[in-house]
Amino acid sequence: FLIVMNIQQNFYARNEVVMLEQSLAYQPYNARLQNLAGYLYAQDGNDRKAEEHFELAVRADPFNPSSRISLGKSQCDQGRFGECLVQYLSVSDPGPFGGLLNDNLRYPVEKLEAKITAGGRVSQMEWFGWGMYQSKIGQPAEAIAALENLLKMNPRHISGLILLASVYETSGNIGQARECYLKLRDISLFQSSIFNYVVERLANLRMNHPEAFR
Repeated sequence: FLIVMNIQQNFYARNEVVMLEQSLAYQPYNARLQNLAGYLYAQDGNDRKAEEHFELAVRADPFNPSSRISLGKSQCDQGRFGECLVQYLSVSDPGPFGGLLNDNLRYPVEKLEAKITAGGRVSQMEWFGWGMYQSKIGQPAEAIAALENLLKMNPRHISGLILLASVYETSGNIGQARECYLKLRDISLFQSSIFNYVVERLANLRMNHPEAFR
């Protein structure tokens, strides 16, 4: 009897996925349907397909906390803790999902901390995620150390430089912030949105801290 029930449940679940995929062929930017498809794939143990749908849901509705938390969870389930942390920490307003977000955050933090403490090989994304986390919890020295490790691996990592400049600036290290922004200016000439942001930050620094530009 239980075997028959499991077969029936699997059959209905697969039918749901097929119908959803057909609907998404006509409504690829429907975040609700993408989330539902991601949930069904996750329930079936297909984390990679779940991630694909959650990522599309985030693209369709970047400020939906449920979509971003689900995307982070699918990455965490694949052991990609750096990417997972970046998604969790990018949730600006979790709303009713605050408890879920905090619960989910503990596992990748513990795993990544253990890896760093043990001297394991840490990827660029893991250093970036760890830097984001340390910055978020108000530990600028640890954030700076993580981001400097990232930039040793990839000196042109734009997101890493932006975050490092921000951490330096908010912690009062204006000279170091200026150096980061100058590097960003040089490597973002053909990326107008980043270049304009950097020029604006440099102008603000010059106005508020002229001594750093002498």
